[in-house]
Amino acid sequence: ALRAWLRHFDVNNDQRISQMEFGRGMRRMGYQGDVNHLFSSLDGDHSGELSLEEIDASQAMIWRRFRAWCVETFETVHDMMNVMRPRRPSGQGLRRLPEEDRVSLAQFTDGLQRVGWDGGFEEILFYSFDIDDRGFLEPYNLRWLEVEVRRQRRKEAAKRRAAQDTKARAYNW
Repeated sequence: ALRAWLRHFDVNNDQRISQMEFGRGMRRMGYQGDVNHLFSSLDGDHSGELSLEEIDASQAMIWRRFRAWCVETFETVHDMMNVMRPRRPSGQGLRRLPEEDRVSLAQFTDGLQRVGWDGGFEEILFYSFDIDDRGFLEPYNLRWLEVEVRRQRRKEAAKRRAAQDTKARAYNW
């Protein structure tokens, strides 16, 4: 479910899909049935949007936990890639190998575990990000991290503003 979600549905990584996005994704997957009826049957809260939780709660939990961990662990996609990329010693420190912008499943798994990911499901995550079925990840496969980092920064800024407003109101009371 996570792979289809990332590949066909939530391409803008806003963690929800509209009925139009759902229809487009289902058509990409070759579905020829009544997309509107299917959407309505999945939209249990009648919000007009679907979340991954409404489709597969267990994979939604994995995805949510992994995103949160990545935001805490990495500043950028390149930080994340650097943890996983193969390196070799050179005369001036560590140098990237020719396949510098590619990460295999083994490198992905080893790199994540090396920096503290203990949530498992690395294979599910890897193949969910490998939307082109190439057998490796490149920086563009991990663009969602940039969106998540920006989202987290906005949340933190909003919390700081709210705390300052509360403090100012208390002072002016």
